[in-house]
Amino acid sequence: MPSCAPQVLAAPLHLRLLAHQSYPLPVLGMVHIRNVIDETQPVPASAALLLRAAVAGERHMPRGIEVDIVTEARTDADARPLWTSTMTALVRTASPGE
Repeated sequence: MPSCAPQVLAAPLHLRLLAHQSYPLPVLGMVHIRNVIDETQPVPASAALLLRAAVAGERHMPRGIEVDIVTEARTDADARPLWTSTMTALVRTASPGE
């Protein structure tokens, strides 16, 4: 499986996390900045993947707030992740004085 495929499969999970009523930042207008993918071993195309994602951090930056979502792909709930990614997005905020 291509190394970016689990990221695509996890998109609905990311959206559910960010759109949850308890999440304080708006999803609309959020800008994807980067992905960092760590594939510890090849993900078999035929594997049924268990995906787990969590918001792992927020940082105040000059243009807004950067949000990290860490996602893991496993073939078994007890197994080590085959694949991990950190997706970073920016929630734009007004600069001081605007």
